[in-house]
Amino acid sequence: MKSTTIKKWVSLYIASFFTILVLGSGSLLSSCSAPSTQNEEQGTKAHAPIEDKPKRYNSISALNKPYVLLVSLDGFRYDYIEKYNAKNLAAFEKNGRRAKGLIPSFPTKTFPNHYTIVTGMLPTTHGLVDNDFYDSQTLKKYSMGDSVAVRDGSWYGGEPLWMVAERSGMIAASYFWVGSEAEIKGYRPSYYYDYDDKHDNKMRVAQVLKWLSLPESERPHMLTLYFSIVDSAGHKYGPDAPETGVAVQEADQLIGELRAELASTHLPINFIVVSDHGMGNLDPVKTIYLDKVIDLKKYEIAGGGAFLSLYSNSPKDIQNDYNKLKVIPHAKVFFRNKIPAHYKLKSSSRLGDLVMVADNGYYIMTKSPKDVSKPSGQMATHGWDNINKDMHGVFLAEGVNIKPGPVLAPFENIHIYPFILKILGLHTDEVIDGKLEILDPIYRAN
Repeated sequence: MKSTTIKKWVSLYIASFFTILVLGSGSLLSSCSAPSTQNEEQGTKAHAPIEDKPKRYNSISALNKPYVLLVSLDGFRYDYIEKYNAKNLAAFEKNGRRAKGLIPSFPTKTFPNHYTIVTGMLPTTHGLVDNDFYDSQTLKKYSMGDSVAVRDGSWYGGEPLWMVAERSGMIAASYFWVGSEAEIKGYRPSYYYDYDDKHDNKMRVAQVLKWLSLPESERPHMLTLYFSIVDSAGHKYGPDAPETGVAVQEADQLIGELRAELASTHLPINFIVVSDHGMGNLDPVKTIYLDKVIDLKKYEIAGGGAFLSLYSNSPKDIQNDYNKLKVIPHAKVFFRNKIPAHYKLKSSSRLGDLVMVADNGYYIMTKSPKDVSKPSGQMATHGWDNINKDMHGVFLAEGVNIKPGPVLAPFENIHIYPFILKILGLHTDEVIDGKLEILDPIYRAN
């Protein structure tokens, strides 16, 4: 072995050992409450390990592990690649693997499914049962637009991928992902950004590449990256609109640039692209207004659109209004503990005492709007039953541990988590819903 190589390994070992002595073995792997380093291009703050204290380092074993970059294209429907000729995404099929569709968990909304992908748990297992919900046990409300709630780790169950990595001595990074801003059971990614949709997409790519260019002792092996452009266009214009096609092309170009740059690093990288859900058209005529049926003042209400929860402390109101709601055409209503098994929603204090599910294409609103021509303000949405193919997303993967082969049949997104853990050589003791055997056949050993 060359002397320079010996010195490098010795120095890394000494650095890691010194960190353990200072912080203690328990706190070495826990995520620091990091100050911010200014990102001049964006005028926003990126979180990094504390500079005036010993940094954490990848453990010796982590240095020998491959890398995983998990990218989310929010709202990218299963058929957009062919529909809008996304050539860079199509190339994954030649070099790695692609699924005919990625089946989201129900409800097919953004926050539940992003967190499902990184925990391998269904929404009522990990706790994020909707984008917005109320916990009738703690009397607290979670909303994706509430930064205080979003950064409160008590809402999040399971062990997200970055937590397993950090707990195991492997550095992780996140340029946005649901849950990555919160300290969950004492852990955050070593590098992360507080969510801000104004961040330029090219700058997001540049930052990921910058992280991968760090010295190997500080270089993250588990990375997440998020883009919302396709989802935003789909909601505003609809899945068949030219503007959505433009957004798909922009996303495809970003993926193409990222693929090229990743190849130039010559690192053992696994590049996985997913989406949380698809997108379906809305018809203003197919809107259900609850204020025409029940007295909304009796309830705490959360969610809406295709899936909605109503919370109440009055068993009498719950029973009476259940009888009124169950006769509404094109919508179903269930008691919390009697939701059909098909939806895979276990009874939870975070679900409403009454849960409403709209039929495909229908939209539930609490109050009647002034303008009934476009009541929701959207041309399309998601959240419907996951058997609706329009709700299906994409799964694409290529890299050193991805065995090339034929297109995969659609599978549930809960199965991605155990597959990534295997790639990184990590383990969780959490009881998850995902099964390794679903994607294990596409695993390739180094």
